[in-house]
Amino acid sequence: MAYDYHKASDSKFMTFIRDHFSEIVMVFTLVAFLLTAIYTFSLFKTENIRLSVDQIEKFNSGWIVKEIKNNDSSHTIIFKNRVPKDIENNSAIAFKSTDETVYIHINGELIYSYGLDNNFEKPINLGSHYILFDLPDDSSGKEIEISATYFGKQTQWRQERDFMIEGNDGIILRLIVKDLASILVCFVMAILSLYEILKSFFLCIKHQNARATLFLGLFILASANWLSSETILMQLLFRNAFVKYIIQYYSFLTLPCLFPMFAKEKLQRFNLPLAFAAVISWAYSCVSMLLFVILSIGFEKHLYVAHGLMAFVIAIVLICCILDRKNKQLKNLLVGTVVLAFFAIVSLYSYHKGYVHGLFSAYHFRDFFFAGMISFIVILLYDSYQQTAKDKEEAALSGFYRKSAYTDLLTQLGSRTAFTEDFNKTESDIGKLENVTIIMLDLNNLKTINDVKGHAVGDELIKSLASCLISVFGKVGKIYRIGGDEFVILILNKSESDIVGYLDSFAAEVDSQSNAELSGNSVAIGYSRRDKEQNTDLGIRELLKIADEKMYEDKSKKKGSVKSAR
Repeated sequence: MAYDYHKASDSKFMTFIRDHFSEIVMVFTLVAFLLTAIYTFSLFKTENIRLSVDQIEKFNSGWIVKEIKNNDSSHTIIFKNRVPKDIENNSAIAFKSTDETVYIHINGELIYSYGLDNNFEKPINLGSHYILFDLPDDSSGKEIEISATYFGKQTQWRQERDFMIEGNDGIILRLIVKDLASILVCFVMAILSLYEILKSFFLCIKHQNARATLFLGLFILASANWLSSETILMQLLFRNAFVKYIIQYYSFLTLPCLFPMFAKEKLQRFNLPLAFAAVISWAYSCVSMLLFVILSIGFEKHLYVAHGLMAFVIAIVLICCILDRKNKQLKNLLVGTVVLAFFAIVSLYSYHKGYVHGLFSAYHFRDFFFAGMISFIVILLYDSYQQTAKDKEEAALSGFYRKSAYTDLLTQLGSRTAFTEDFNKTESDIGKLENVTIIMLDLNNLKTINDVKGHAVGDELIKSLASCLISVFGKVGKIYRIGGDEFVILILNKSESDIVGYLDSFAAEVDSQSNAELSGNSVAIGYSRRDKEQNTDLGIRELLKIADEKMYEDKSKKKGSVKSAR
């Protein structure tokens, strides 16, 4: 008879269509939708309604800049220009200011001031932020004068400003877009820090060491707070400059405190120098806060100390990592610390040199430290991920080894180790139990079967008996294989009539199973009980001995019956 290949191929095709009908319909629908969309886009023309944010309009040309040294060791930079004639009503000007008191005049009339309304006993400038002020409607073409006064060394980079002119809302929107990448990074860091902190709590509940995870989470959180304070986000969230100032500087001062504490938990060595670095950092942050609150001495007055302390802490951690470099688990911490140290050095160099132009300008010092912090945190998170994966692998292996130790591999019943632990516990609790029953079982002639028919047949006999035991006693007691052919069952709080019923069910189960080597006469059984009426003075070991004696009596009886039957 000829084979019909066409019929066979048709059958395979129809089978494929039937098995994948929904996927085929989905593909055809998607293709039809895309073709329709392309046709529609090419056919219809409508007005453009896309919302877009253009580059901020710069107002940087025409400025006359003059710097004056005052008698109180402060400096005042004066910027003069004329407001463009083509500006619209409701326009505003914005620029970045750092630790300055600011006055803005239009044709000699003060229209904006910053730094006068705080209630500090001494003049203090609250950090870096955007100055944003509305222009009067009639300011077109008039003279504008901006004076910015600051304390400290003269820095040329302060004379280089980006002035932006547009509507108030437009400037805010465009500043948000400008800082959007940084804001998103800070948001992700905050989420990661929350994850690490919550993970530390769960580890603590499981009685595991969670300190390294907790310090890592807090370090990331402090970094996110400090980095976000450099964006417009803080000005959108807080009206009071003091709040932004405290978050910015105290978050920064927290970093050299948390870093050595995290390193100490990771290294598990060099506790003294790392703890010393952490304590010094905490002490400095507290003293800085007191100086600020009580004496109105701002953090910028002693930034050299803060920067030096940060460099000291990074150096201490780096030295400790190098001394313990043979520990492969610390490779990521060493790499991360080297990366952070490099960016910190570049950042501090840029800040204190105060260059105006080029890669190492003072405007970029935070960018360098930002890059270093992000790189460092990414490396630490990768290390945390690796450690978590390793812990899970070790937990899985531990669970496997524990199961292997407490489970008999052939029958999947409890092992002798499990039997010993459970019986010791039962012995200590026996006075609290209503009753205890111990059943012992033994296979007759297993050695003969192994010698004559092979160990494979003997193993199948053991597994068949274990299957019968699980079927009857699996839900009412604990079953153990304590030797080659010896089994023990521990049953708690069951009446004697229940035990007799279980033994009858077990006998029926043995008779109904299919293994020809297993029968009622091939299993010796003995049991003993302790309850309120009998054996009240016996412990678990005495009950085990009684059950063992009864089992051997049953073994002799059944062997004798087999011989007489022959």
